[in-house]
Order: sequence, then structure tokens, then C-alpha cells
Amino acid sequence: MRYYAVSNIITLPSSGGGGGGGGGGAGTNVNYFYLLPSFAPGAGTLPAGFLLGWSFTAGTQNGAGAGGMGVAIGSSQVASAQGNATTSSPAGVMQFISYPLKAQTISGLIDIGVAMNTNTIANALVGVGLLTNAGALRSTLLAVSAGNSIYGGAVSGSEYTYWQIGLSLTSQAVTAGDRLVVELGAAVTGSNLFHSYAGGGVPITSTGTLIANAASFVNFQTAIQMQ
Repeated sequence: MRYYAVSNIITLPSSGGGGGGGGGGAGTNVNYFYLLPSFAPGAGTLPAGFLLGWSFTAGTQNGAGAGGMGVAIGSSQVASAQGNATTSSPAGVMQFISYPLKAQTISGLIDIGVAMNTNTIANALVGVGLLTNAGALRSTLLAVSAGNSIYGGAVSGSEYTYWQIGLSLTSQAVTAGDRLVVELGAAVTGSNLFHSYAGGGVPITSTGTLIANAASFVNFQTAIQMQ
């Protein structure tokens, strides 16, 4: 398994079929990661479940069922379990884990594009953290909070894109062997239901767009140093 170099901010890497490969490789710097449910995470212990402070969680696409983060786009989109915030919000439904990182400090800005449908207007949420080799949360780079919500304008039964450029990361030190963890969900109220999507083959380039098979991603404006 090898990493491939990826160009800088919002310049999309070329399409690659299958599950979206390119997980690891010596000394590679990576900006742009696709979120891929069918792509296995790299070495290290997986967490017990969601880590980033959701009030409600759903499904099995976390912990032992977490997806990976690859630099090649996927092909077939996968839907999350249904998130239901009747009980509480925010609600988390999908988790993704990268291959190991070099020791470094991660800071700066992150760009995020995700696909979601909902039975009413809602805000997508993404949390980003550092995961130790033992499977514990070391620190949070992007908190799950209203201030980090990503508005897409989704309506009932439609898959819309949610896109945000330049959210600020909290500067955090990485211990060699740590991994990135990204979690998807939404801030919704009442009996609102939603699904998040990942693994698609169509790049996201705008918000509030009705699109099928969209490829959810995170883009670090300052490159991440991989082992």
C-alpha cells in the first residue's frame, strides 16, 4: 500500500476506482483525504466507538466498523445508519481513521465537503481529532459544535452537498504513530432524521447542490506528514 502525492487546496486528485486506495507510504505529505467506508484504516488499535463528543450516535460505522481515509476517490457511495435527534443533538453516524502520522504539529485551516439528506433543513457537522496508536483520543483538532456547522440547505428526501472552506483547527502536537480520526453527523432538532454519505465517485465542489454519488472529503490546507 502506498501514498501518492496530492495537490494543494481544493485541487482535486485524479479519480481512482474501487474503494479509494493510497493509504500509506514513507515520507509523503498529504492535504486531501477522501472519506471511504470500504477502505480499511491503517495500523493501530481501533477505538471502542465514537470519540468526539456526540450527544447521540447511530449505526456500526465506527470503532471496529470505522472506514479509512484515502487519497484516491472512491466509486460507490455508502449511506450511514439513520441519525435521529429526537433524543439529543448533535448526532454522529460515521467515523474514519487515517494511516499513521509522523511527529509534527497540526494547525491552520481545513476545508470540508460532505453529502447528506434529511427530512428538513439541517447543519452537517464534522469532528476531527488525533487518535493514539492504542485507540484513545489524544486531542481534538476540530470540535463538534454549532460554530463548526456546515450548511447545505438540504430538503426532504434529497441528497445535498455541505461544503465549508477554511474552518480553523486547534493546534495540536502529534506523537509519531498517531492517526487522524474524522467523524460525520449533524445538528438537527425535534424528530429530524438524516443520513450522511461517503465513498462516492463524484467530487464535491459547491454547497447546497443536489448530487448523486458525492465523495465526502476533508482537505488540510497545511499538508499532513504521513509515516
